[in-house]
Amino acid sequence: MLEFREQANRLRQELGGFVLGEAPRNMTSSYEKVYAEYRHNRRRSDNLITDIGETLERALDELNPRSPRDIALADLNTNAAFLQKRLRK
Repeated sequence: MLEFREQANRLRQELGGFVLGEAPRNMTSSYEKVYAEYRHNRRRSDNLITDIGETLERALDELNPRSPRDIALADLNTNAAFLQKRLRK
């Protein structure tokens, strides 16, 4: 379960790298459709990854409740890994 949680966190971080800005005003209609589809798929992916992560967290909490210190350390490690990855780019 812990490995699955780590994978969900990595997927969430990787998905953050696929953010596009606003669509240009002069976009052709064929690209508008593709852009809208991309945005829809990205939102759907984000929701699915979030749901999976929340389900894993609930299951882990039922199996082994964590102390506040453990929760803080896990969050710190996750954020540190994300920042290190972004700095390397």
